[in-house]
Amino acid sequence: MKNDFGLKSTYYWFVIKKDRTDSVGGGVALLIKKTIPFEEISLNNFNTESIGIRITIGSTNMQPHSEMNIDLIKSLERNFDNLIILVDLNLHHPRLHSSRMNQAGSDFFNYLDSEDSN
Repeated sequence: MKNDFGLKSTYYWFVIKKDRTDSVGGGVALLIKKTIPFEEISLNNFNTESIGIRITIGSTNMQPHSEMNIDLIKSLERNFDNLIILVDLNLHHPRLHSSRMNQAGSDFFNYLDSEDSN
């Protein structure tokens, strides 16, 4: 990527790139939003234009009317340095612009507001 088209890290994005070294053109790049934690993976041993990152993504679904499992959230935080959680918690809380609140919503926001979540 001799002509990098202005691909430089900015206030909002990290740019991870590997330029082609033997000719003009080619190369690869990843743009990662700075709020997403990641680890760069070394792919230098394969004689290719390759780059990689590692992110952790988890997904869970809580059934409606079930209790919020704060221990699950704490366990994920303890066991993973870089983690994105995709979840359907079936929460109802005014902070989510819901007209009602359920116990799971109350538990979740109490946890977020507590010292434990910092």
